[in-house]
Amino acid sequence: MSIEHSLISTWGFVMRTFSRIMFVILLWMPASHVYANNTRFLPGDAFYYIRLNLKEIQKIQNVESPLFAYGNHWNGGFGCGYWGFDELQLLQMPTETRRALLETYQELQPEIEKNENLLGKMSVFVYNKQYDWQKYGLGLQYNENWLDESVDLGMSRNHARLESFVEKPSSINQNRKYSKEIPALKVKLPKRPQDKPLSWTAHPVRLNCAQCQLLIIPDREFDHYVHPRDGLKVIRISGGKRSVFRCSKGKWVADSEQK
Repeated sequence: MSIEHSLISTWGFVMRTFSRIMFVILLWMPASHVYANNTRFLPGDAFYYIRLNLKEIQKIQNVESPLFAYGNHWNGGFGCGYWGFDELQLLQMPTETRRALLETYQELQPEIEKNENLLGKMSVFVYNKQYDWQKYGLGLQYNENWLDESVDLGMSRNHARLESFVEKPSSINQNRKYSKEIPALKVKLPKRPQDKPLSWTAHPVRLNCAQCQLLIIPDREFDHYVHPRDGLKVIRISGGKRSVFRCSKGKWVADSEQK
């Protein structure tokens, strides 16, 4: 074996050993030492975010008060701990609303299937019925107490960060600017156990369907729905009725409404 070949083999062994050591260190590193987090719904957030595929929507067609898991919006810490409430139960969801969800997916399905990264799912935002989404956009939590709420759920204050759905500075600034003006989503929180406070989030938050609106988009390009681009579409479901809005010259215009 040549000296050059021997050096290459030795270097390869060293790098493989180093990689294994680093993997073990990262595996055992406490979550509180990681500078990122995967945040679900926090008390004070303006919305609850859901992602649904066709089978999931079909499954709830005969469920009066379905449960929905919090959706992945891509901007999380990826394996760095989970914080917040992971389930929402929408109480007394009308048959018309469940059917409207199915019709909405069928309408958006061709667009969803063009993008493999969407994994066949559409994005659903649950907002208070009075929320002015055309003025304040989609995907902004507007939660001025997010840090205290995160710490209350067990996150380290030193390492917590706002897990934003948006990335553009203009969108982030809007989130800060109006955080005191936008009411929190009116969910009912579960009773908090005294002996195991961190188990609080293992139970779903609840919201009567009559108090909310569902705002649906086919993708996860949330910045586009804060400062909308022409050609975008948002479907709103409220009281069992669907309204389709399209962006034209920077404004949302309703083009149809059906039961």
